[in-house]
Amino acid sequence: MNAPAIVDGTTTYKINANNGNFGYLDQANPNNTDVIPGKVIRGKTSGAIGLMVDYKHESGSRAVSVATTDEIELQLLKPIEFIPGEELEYGNVQNETQVVIVVESGIYEEDLPIKVPNNVSIRGDEQRRVIIRPKERVSQSRYADTYFYRDAEFDGMVLGVSEINSLKFETLL
Repeated sequence: MNAPAIVDGTTTYKINANNGNFGYLDQANPNNTDVIPGKVIRGKTSGAIGLMVDYKHESGSRAVSVATTDEIELQLLKPIEFIPGEELEYGNVQNETQVVIVVESGIYEEDLPIKVPNNVSIRGDEQRRVIIRPKERVSQSRYADTYFYRDAEFDGMVLGVSEINSLKFETLL
């Protein structure tokens, strides 16, 4: 066969985004740039998504091919085309599912420690209205005997000595 070899991921896709004649998109403001290579762009209507490779704005030092637009060069991550004129969303790549558990306001007594898996956050539904305190008994948590190592200093704060050799366990009856 004389067919050309298939090369995946070597071509880029170019979007000319209307900047409203301001010289750059809001997210590309030179004083606070959010649109940078490495972020993803998604079309709100089409669902097309691509990884940004290069970005040029009209008021920048590199020329754009169409006036009043910003050029975004990207690699498509899904084989879906962007729709001309659709709104775009910018964001960071997330390879894992993120889960947030929202806890209703109140006081909760739990066996501590509570172990939270990776990519899971626990958040109270109102600021300072969720209190989780230990139950008044010996903890029944399967993680109760887990030793937690902490550095003596964290973010410039001295937390104290944390050595396994200096720990003393007392039994309370």
